[in-house]
Amino acid sequence: MSAPTYLQSAVADPITASRTLHFSAGSIVGLVDRPRQTSGLIAALANAGIQREQIEIMRAYDLTTCHPSFIQRMTDLLHSVGPECELDRRYRTELAAGATVVTVRDVPAGQHDAVALALKTAGGHCIHSFGRFTMRTLAP
Repeated sequence: MSAPTYLQSAVADPITASRTLHFSAGSIVGLVDRPRQTSGLIAALANAGIQREQIEIMRAYDLTTCHPSFIQRMTDLLHSVGPECELDRRYRTELAAGATVVTVRDVPAGQHDAVALALKTAGGHCIHSFGRFTMRTLAP
């Protein structure tokens, strides 16, 4: 059996695959249930002005193959006691069930709604935007 490959966009450019769940300011995170939905999602995000380098795709095997650093373990500890704890657990549960987590990084504040709409149009749900000290639900 060959090693898993990361999803690629419709134009065969690799998509950065993150190996840890973290919610940085200026990012929008959502779930996609079926891997086939991601190619349409990438096209929709491009139409919303998002560059491919801003998109990260995480599948369940990414969590099982990573070896977190000390700083990442400390970040995970902080997430276990803050308001992001429940969301983190939901994303990890959905990943284990076969869903894909899509993170769009460095989204300007004026584009949050357009990015959320692109995610929803492509079948995304549980979409949240993260500010410096805030978290906002864009779609349940």
